[in-house]
Amino acid sequence: MCRGGTLDIDILAEFYPNSSWVKPNRKLTSLLKHEQGHFDITELYVRKMRKAIRNAQFGCEDDAKADVAGKGILRPLDQEWEKAEKLYDAETKDGSDIVRQTAASKKIAADLKALSK
Repeated sequence: MCRGGTLDIDILAEFYPNSSWVKPNRKLTSLLKHEQGHFDITELYVRKMRKAIRNAQFGCEDDAKADVAGKGILRPLDQEWEKAEKLYDAETKDGSDIVRQTAASKKIAADLKALSK
């Protein structure tokens, strides 16, 4: 989308409670913390994407070129996000390694803070 002659894309991290589920015997606080980490990683990459689009400052003289440029910026970050999600699960053993989960949660929080503007 073009706003003020510059490419601008609305990017949001959303959670759909009606689509979320958990096995009854796995309703644990530690699991909720792990799942919150997934949402926070998504929000982190949303912020990275917004920043990349803002910094690129593509003009909108040609909507098709702006669309291609936007996708070119976002595609690598989307792939990086997918890898980060898988690495998070592997490193924390799906949240079952409490020490690694705590460390991962702290790192994610610090990364979010660094991109808070």
